[in-house]
Amino acid sequence: MEAKIVTGPDVIATSVRSTPSVPRRCVMQKDALVLARTQVERHIKDTYMKKVNAPVGVRPILKCWMELSEA
Repeated sequence: MEAKIVTGPDVIATSVRSTPSVPRRCVMQKDALVLARTQVERHIKDTYMKKVNAPVGVRPILKCWMELSEA
């Protein structure tokens, strides 16, 4: 699973906007979700953590997660 990681409030808002008729259900397998989380954590480490020059050993904390499925 190689999905695009979007950042920034405007891009995220556009990506998650839906209508009330969109079904709310989890369709991804646990292994795919674990892989996606690993990719997001790596992205944070390689972008934001380097940009703020975080000390070695400091890890980001994932505060929010949203699964988006193609309908």
